[in-house]
Amino acid sequence: MMVSVCGYARISASNQDLTILRDALMPAGCSIIREDKTSGTSATEWTKLRTLLNFIRKGDSLSITCANRLAALSGTSRSSSRALKARGANLRCTE
Repeated sequence: MMVSVCGYARISASNQDLTILRDALMPAGCSIIREDKTSGTSATEWTKLRTLLNFIRKGDSLSITCANRLAALSGTSRSSSRALKARGANLRCTE
């Protein structure tokens, strides 16, 4: 079974740039990086995160640059962590 290291980057303002986040995720070994650009605070708007959570399998890792990228809402972090744990995957933070 091939293990994947996936990266997730999210910005919340249109004047922000994903380059810094991408540059932090690539050296972390991310073979796949998905990005959301949304000002919404609802995790239902984070379509790329949902895609990654559906893709990740046992032994895979989801890398993020910092925990607040995943948890603009406190419940989002817990539900994402539970989804990863249920799949046997890991959550890694580059910072």
